[in-house]
Amino acid sequence: MKEVCQLIAAFAGSAGFALFYNLHGLKNLLTAAFGGLLGWLVFLFIKHVSENEFLAAYTATVSVSLYSEGCARLLKSPATGFLIITAIPMVPGASLYRCMNSLLLGSIDRFREEGTYTLLFASCMAAGFVSATLLVRILLLPYIHRTRELLMQEQMRQKSSKRKTDMEKTENI
Repeated sequence: MKEVCQLIAAFAGSAGFALFYNLHGLKNLLTAAFGGLLGWLVFLFIKHVSENEFLAAYTATVSVSLYSEGCARLLKSPATGFLIITAIPMVPGASLYRCMNSLLLGSIDRFREEGTYTLLFASCMAAGFVSATLLVRILLLPYIHRTRELLMQEQMRQKSSKRKTDMEKTENI
């Protein structure tokens, strides 16, 4: 039950940030909010299986990055908007708060502990973003561009053959 509440909160939080960032269209808003839910689901699953929060953060970030890139292509919207919104549930805000609170209270040991955790968590997220972006740019985009070129060439051939037929019809008249 606790996990279900977390997933609902991830969806609602992502939807709220989608509104805040003025993501246009209900379809885009719901897609981005679902991405936040998906990312948190992956995070919870990997954390449960491996008991390693850093691996869970990396894996969840890779999954939301790939999801965001796919949604951007399908919905013809910038990937950055989806990426920011889908990653919101994983931002280590609570540990950053505890880190700063420990610093203000003068608990240096607790500050170091929370600060290290926050930096490692954020670094795993950054590595996930970079990994997924490289994967898309190196492996998938050349394929997408090649497919687009072939489609454009086919359209040009069809237009050319149509012109020839039109010219032949006018010559016969």
